[in-house]
Amino acid sequence: MATIADIRVIAAALPQLEEGIGGYGSGAKWSVPRGMVIWRRPLGKADTKRLVDQGQPVPRGEIYAVRTASEIAKKELIDAFGELFFDIQHLTGTDIVLFHLEHIKIDQLREVIIEGWLARVSSTTANAWRETLPGQ
Repeated sequence: MATIADIRVIAAALPQLEEGIGGYGSGAKWSVPRGMVIWRRPLGKADTKRLVDQGQPVPRGEIYAVRTASEIAKKELIDAFGELFFDIQHLTGTDIVLFHLEHIKIDQLREVIIEGWLARVSSTTANAWRETLPGQ
């Protein structure tokens, strides 16, 4: 449902979130001064082998990684939307969750990008952005 164009539109509305190349495998990434927020994260051969060995389906299509507010938030996403969000061994213990770009709804995409962005920007930047929201 979502595309890279949707990521670009959402990212353009968030201060300091800049697009670049250099995420995993030199793919597209969006980062702030404190690090990457969302990036293309294709599965490597080792990732695929581990999934197969564990009897799990191997995701196809465009896979992206996004920061979450915490490892707990990541687990909550996987528990609530396991058909969309998933983890791999390499990312165990981190606040990074993977998802299928083609399957995510644009509202969900916006929500996870904003959550990841809020986790990486300064409180000053986050508060200034919140003040621009309708009803603030």
